[in-house]
Amino acid sequence: MNGDFLLYMGVTLAMLIVFALIVYRTYKPANRDKKEAAKYHMMHDDAPEHQKRKDKRP
Repeated sequence: MNGDFLLYMGVTLAMLIVFALIVYRTYKPANRDKKEAAKYHMMHDDAPEHQKRKDKRP
């Protein structure tokens, strides 16, 4: 094993760990309510009381 192989394996393992952390934080059940809240807020923005603009722009 030479230095190039060790560098390659080190960078590859570091990227794998970063990817695993991103996946873990994204799909952690404790964050589900916070991440899905935007979906419900968008539906509330389409309610008729928010569409009283005179210029008819979204």
